[in-house]
Amino acid sequence: MKITIIALGTEGDVRPLVALGGGLRREGYEVCLATTSAFSDLVRSENIGFSLFNGNFKELLLKESNDLKKSGNSPKSMEKSMKCMIQSVGPAWAEQGIAACKDADIIIAGSVAVYLAAALAEILNKPFVQVHLAPAGLIREIPMAPSPLMNHILHSAITMMLWQPIRPVVNNILRRKYGLRPYPWYGPQKQLNKMKKHILFGMSPNVVPHKDDLPEYIRITGNWILNRVETWKPSQQLLDFLDAGVKPIYIGFGSIPSKDSDKIKKIVLEAVSLSGCRAIMSAASLGFDESDISIRNDQIFVIDHVPHDWLFKKVELAVHHGGAGATAAAIRAGIPSVVVPFFGDQNYWAWCIEQLGVSTKKIAGKDLTAENLADAIRQAKDKQIKEKAKLLGDKVLAEDGIKTAINALKDWKLI
Repeated sequence: MKITIIALGTEGDVRPLVALGGGLRREGYEVCLATTSAFSDLVRSENIGFSLFNGNFKELLLKESNDLKKSGNSPKSMEKSMKCMIQSVGPAWAEQGIAACKDADIIIAGSVAVYLAAALAEILNKPFVQVHLAPAGLIREIPMAPSPLMNHILHSAITMMLWQPIRPVVNNILRRKYGLRPYPWYGPQKQLNKMKKHILFGMSPNVVPHKDDLPEYIRITGNWILNRVETWKPSQQLLDFLDAGVKPIYIGFGSIPSKDSDKIKKIVLEAVSLSGCRAIMSAASLGFDESDISIRNDQIFVIDHVPHDWLFKKVELAVHHGGAGATAAAIRAGIPSVVVPFFGDQNYWAWCIEQLGVSTKKIAGKDLTAENLADAIRQAKDKQIKEKAKLLGDKVLAEDGIKTAINALKDWKLI
C-alpha cells in the first residue's frame, strides 16, 4: 500500500508529518512525503520517499520580515504573505499535487495543504485524511475558548487562515481544470465535516479540552515527535554554562519576526536582571544579531539554535510564545511555562496550559514589560506549578501519538 502525505508550511508544520510518515514506513507501508525542497533531507532521514512542491516558507518569512515587523505579525499580514508566495507557485502545486498523489492508495495532508489535498482526493477518487496540529473547524468538539462567541471567532479565524491563501490554487486552477464546482468562499471544512471525512489531531488529549464522546471519524492521538535529539551535539560552552550554577531558564519567542524585536530584547534582558535568574536566550526570536550571540557571562547565554527536547530537560522553566511545538516540548519536559502569545493559535495554547495549572497567567505580547515578565518568572518557580507540570509531563510522555494515529487509520480500514 502506498501512502502520500502532503506537508506544506514551516518546520513546525512539516516535522510532525515527517514523524508520522516515518512511523507508517516502519509499519511496512510505502510512504511518499510531498513538501518543499527545504525539507528534503529531513524527509529522507526517515527513509521515506520525497516528492517536490515548489516554494520555501522559511525564505518567505525572511523576505517578508520587514512587512511582518511593520504589521506586528497580524493574521491579515500573515495571510497576505502566504498569498504572495502561493500565487507564484500555485500553478505548479496543482500539477505537482496530481503527480504526488496519482499512484497513492490514500492521501494524508495537514496545515495549508489540507484543502488542496481534499480537491486532489476528489479528482483522483482517493481516500483522504485531514491532519491538524491545532483545532480547526470543529467548534463543538474541541473548543478553543470558554466563551461560545470567542470559540466561534477563533475557529473561524484559523480555518480562514488555512483556506484563503490556497483558495485561488484550489478553485481557480485545480477544480476549474478538472470540471469541479469551486468550494464556497468560506472553504470546504463544513462540507468535509458533514461528509465525516476522517481527521487526525496530532495533539495531546491530556492537554486540549475536548468532548469525551468524539465522533468516530475524529481522533486526538497525542503529539507526533520526530526524535532527532541524539544526532545534535551541544557546544562545550553551552555545557559549561549549564554546569556553572543553578538551573537556568529558557527564553525564546519562535522564528517569526516581530516589529518590536529591539524593544522585546531590552525588556527580556531587564527582566532577567530583575528576577536574578540565569537564562539561556534564543537569538533569532529575541532580535539578537550575530554579534549578540557572543553574549555569554555567568547570568546570560545567547544561542543560535538548540532542540527544545534536549534543552528543556536541563532548564527550570520556559518563557515562550505559545507555539504548538514549544508548548508541547515544555509539557514533555515536565517544566512550567510563562507564555507571551503574539498571534494565531498561540493564545489557544496559552489558555490550555493555564487551565491545567502548569503556567502562569499569559502576558499578551503588546502588554509585555520587564516588571510583569520578571514577576511571572518568579511565580512559575512556585512548588505547586512545578508539581503539576511534572505530573502532566509524565502523562504526555506515556502517550504514543504515532502509534495511536496508525491504529486509527487501521480502525477506519484505510490501511
